[in-house]
Order: sequence, then structure tokens, then C-alpha cells
Amino acid sequence: MAAGSLSGMTAFITGGSMGMGFNAARLCVGDGAAVAIMGRRADALEQARDRLIAEFPDATLVTVVGDALDESAVRAGLKRAYDIQGRLDMIAATIGTAHFRPLLMHDVTTMRDDFDRNVVSAFLAIRHGAPLMHDGGAIVCVSSCAAAMPMKYLASYAAGKAGLEHFARAAALELAPAKIRVNVIRPGLTRSEATEQAYFGDDEIMRRFLACIPFGRPGESHEVAAGIRFLMGPESSFVTGQSFAVDGGMELMCQPDLSNVIEKAFGPEVLKAAQAGREPPQ
Repeated sequence: MAAGSLSGMTAFITGGSMGMGFNAARLCVGDGAAVAIMGRRADALEQARDRLIAEFPDATLVTVVGDALDESAVRAGLKRAYDIQGRLDMIAATIGTAHFRPLLMHDVTTMRDDFDRNVVSAFLAIRHGAPLMHDGGAIVCVSSCAAAMPMKYLASYAAGKAGLEHFARAAALELAPAKIRVNVIRPGLTRSEATEQAYFGDDEIMRRFLACIPFGRPGESHEVAAGIRFLMGPESSFVTGQSFAVDGGMELMCQPDLSNVIEKAFGPEVLKAAQAGREPPQ
């Protein structure tokens, strides 16, 4: 492989088997970095590895099976990445989740689950990754435009992503003396394996989303990954504590009203109760 701008560097990427995590890994490998990708499914990780090795036969790429919320697994994954070349330069924490439901249908479990997936997963990567970055480094977390523009029926997700962004800014401030940069990518609606099922199969949902995007189309995972790659690399060497929107201009407009999705998923009585601020029927 020809030397690239990341030659000699090592990256650790959670959620690296698909979507923006996979595409971020692809860009890093293509620019000469050694990469460790982590995910919960061994088969998906091996498929991702096969695809990357087919494109970059000389790549240094390892897979780590584990949950980004399992502290011991995260520590082991980071150590595995570090051991490739005796250094760790870049971390991308890309996982997240969303419980799409009315606020009054949430309980403590669903609220905590969204907070854990969207904030604690990034905390673990930063907490145990930063000490392995002996000569500075770059950390990128993946947020959502919901952090800046709250969306109905995504209260826990919006709160989690907003918390993630503020956590990243605090981490950037504390880690600056160690020359570790911490930034956030903030996607809008982006095509991925998860959103294909949730949104892209419904013409009405897509019509409402696209009306809120100046570019008139959803983003693609590789476009978000390009933003991640920029913030991981030397091109952004003087950038830290920032949230970069990669959303086709969605934040310039609005979030769609997806009340029709709630009605389809939970029934008209649940939607009616949600709109009236009442306890939803069981």
C-alpha cells in the first residue's frame, strides 16, 4: 500500500462493521493507517474485514468482537489496537441507538438505554483510549442533528446526543494539554442498515424528511465517514471541541413531524394520548 497521510498511525473504531463506522475504517485504511474495528457480531466484522482486504490487500486490519458498553471488552479492544504498532492515534466512537416513542411511553430502562448507548459508549472509548495516546491523538464521536433540533418522539435520543456533545467539549478541554483532540460529527438523516428499515421503506416518512433537507436527499454513510476521517486526521490538527453537521443543510430548516409513524406503530389512541399529555393506554 502506498504511504498515505495516516501512514504509521493506528485507529480504533467502534461500530466498525457497517455504515459510517465501516466507511470511516475504509478511509483510514486507504490512507495507510492500521485499524481495529469493533462490533458485537463476529460474522459482520469478518464480512467487513473481507471487503476491506479485497480492496486494500496490504492493509493492517484486525477485528474485535465486543459490545461498546462492555468496559472490559472496550479496554481489550483498545489494547488490541495499541499492540498493532505500539501506539494509538485515533478513535471513532460511532455507535448509538434511539427509542422512537412518545415521551410518556418511556420508562427508566429505555431512558437509561439511550443514554448509555449514546453517551457512556463514547465515555468508555475516551476514558480507556486517551491514556494509550502517548503523543497526542484525535477522538471523534457521532452525534445527531437531534442534539441541536429536538424532534418529537425522540426525547431520550435527543437528550443523549446533546449530552454526548457537551461531554465531548468537556473532554476536549481537559485533554488539550495532552494534545488529544475531541470532536463530534452531527449527521442528519443518513442511509444505513438501521435507517433503511426504519425510514427508507415508507414514502410518506421520506417525503416529510426530504422537505426538511435543503439538498433534497438523505446523506450517505460514506459522506458522514468523510467528516469523521477529516476530524481524525492531521488536516484538522487545530480543531477540537467542535460539532460538525453533515446533514445537507437540515439544521437550517426543521425536523419532520412523524406523528403518522407513531400512529402506525402504536395506534391512534396512543398518539391521541401523547398529544394530550396523558398516560398512553397499555
